[in-house]
Amino acid sequence: HGFSNLQITLLLSSFFLSTTLAEVPTGIFSDRHGHKKAMVLCNLLQAVGVFLLAYPETLLVAIVGEVLMGIGQAFYTGSKEAYLFNTLEADQVSERYQREYGQSKLFEFVGMGVAALIGGSVYIFSGRLPFFFSAIAFLAAAIVAMTLEEPSRKKGQSPQGVQSLLLGMREIRSGPKNLKALIAFYSLLFTVILIFIVTLIQPYLKEVGVPIRYFGLVFLFF
Repeated sequence: HGFSNLQITLLLSSFFLSTTLAEVPTGIFSDRHGHKKAMVLCNLLQAVGVFLLAYPETLLVAIVGEVLMGIGQAFYTGSKEAYLFNTLEADQVSERYQREYGQSKLFEFVGMGVAALIGGSVYIFSGRLPFFFSAIAFLAAAIVAMTLEEPSRKKGQSPQGVQSLLLGMREIRSGPKNLKALIAFYSLLFTVILIFIVTLIQPYLKEVGVPIRYFGLVFLFF
């Protein structure tokens, strides 16, 4: 669409910035109104956002799409894990959380890798098809989320979105050194991926003809 590397970098940065800024308000919403509603909103917003990205006639339209995707991602972050824990706790099997969480992340990452391979292959035939398929997947996920049963909240349980954020920041400051090292490593890693692999290397890959579907192997590896 004629966007420069600088515009693409700003475009992608708007996703991460909107996700970061929306973390606290979406967390508070999830605590007060339920994790099920948060997951429904997550998928609806991302469906609209990815559809806008299929037709970015201007940079502003693309930024709006990325912002909606970012806010949707913020609704997703934590809601799924909290819903899983509350469900297990209601069934009095909360000790299974770590195992169930690990299995869910396994399926999530494998799904991302497979989807990247499929999306990259489809992109060769049509640049918009992967976005349409993604929108359909998000809408399907929203419908699935609507069918979930929200575990009943305990009496006297109050929303703790801001408190949880403060506790997390305190844990980072006073926690073990390997936690700080891990956070620094992933921050550096994803910054390099965003700036170099996603943005700056794209013209080179297009010039040498590297199929974009091979990036699915990178997602699968991570």
